Amino acid sequence: MSDKVPTKQKHTHDFSSDKASSLVAALEYMIDGFQAPAEYRPQLFALKQQLSALSDHSVPASIIQGIADIAVAAQRQFLELQGQNELRISQLEAEVEEMTRSLQNADQQSQASYQAAQKVGNTLERQIEDMESRIRRGGGNDNSLKSAVQQSISIVKARLEDYQEQGGQQFSQMSSQMQALSGKLTEIGSWAGEFRQALQVSQLQLQEDALTGVAGRVTFESELAQRLADENGVVLILWDVDKFRDINQHYGREAGDRTLQLVSGILQRRLRENDFIARYGRDRFVVILNESSSDAARDVAERLQAAIAEAEFHSHGRPVSLSVCGGIAAAREGDAVAELLNRATEALLGAKQQGINSLDAAD
Repeated sequence: MSDKVPTKQKHTHDFSSDKASSLVAALEYMIDGFQAPAEYRPQLFALKQQLSALSDHSVPASIIQGIADIAVAAQRQFLELQGQNELRISQLEAEVEEMTRSLQNADQQSQASYQAAQKVGNTLERQIEDMESRIRRGGGNDNSLKSAVQQSISIVKARLEDYQEQGGQQFSQMSSQMQALSGKLTEIGSWAGEFRQALQVSQLQLQEDALTGVAGRVTFESELAQRLADENGVVLILWDVDKFRDINQHYGREAGDRTLQLVSGILQRRLRENDFIARYGRDRFVVILNESSSDAARDVAERLQAAIAEAEFHSHGRPVSLSVCGGIAAAREGDAVAELLNRATEALLGAKQQGINSLDAAD
């Protein structure tokens, strides 16, 4: 009798046996995760169609070169856009400085107007005091009084006319400056609104998957990092849609898109409030559960898996069978995002080796 103690066999994946197939999958995964500008999407779609049509999994150099060309062009466009944004921000800062100087000039003119008004008031007071003095000195001489009053009034009128003319000019200048400032503010406000919308669209493309409406990869990794830092129970389930490539080939890309929408919708509706779902690749979704062990997460995973398998889906009148494989991994103390994801990926590969609609948990 052998004295060897049986050990639990770990699920591993031998990539050396299917390098070509893995390359196709990796390229498809890269294309799906590539946040390319809209003008490059038709080219990416064509490349995906070429990959899907490959029968022997050998990838022509033209496909790899095409993906590389789009990546380089998109990066160049991103850098150009970044430079344009920096230039526009610099222009905005210059305009703000100009407005600040204009406001300072307007304030100085306002102070000058106030000082001019004080000067006119002082002049009027002196003229009135002079009139009163002349009247007292004139006694009963009506001609002397009349002459004194007329002379004083003439001086006052001249001062008032000068003040009104100066005040009108200053008011006109201030009004023109304020109108110019108002126009600048309107222009800047319009530009800021457009720029804000562009940034929001760009951020949404990174943070939210456009097809399914669930979170994107960037948002998921940020959420997972935060939950790992909080040191509460965290379990990942990495899902892969079974035979997704066959669905695309046999029923068309539209059916593939509907499959992803249906699966993500079921996961969203069945998860709890504190759970989190994101798309993580072409045909993969990832779920974060607030659980302390893989066993507790398996119960949740089995219910989700059953709900997807029971879903009715037809394409062009033909029923389409849906199922998913899942890899479960519980967070360990000190885990980083990449470490936990790697274990979930290994568990998923183990589940796929077992066959469709399977689950496996990392050790």
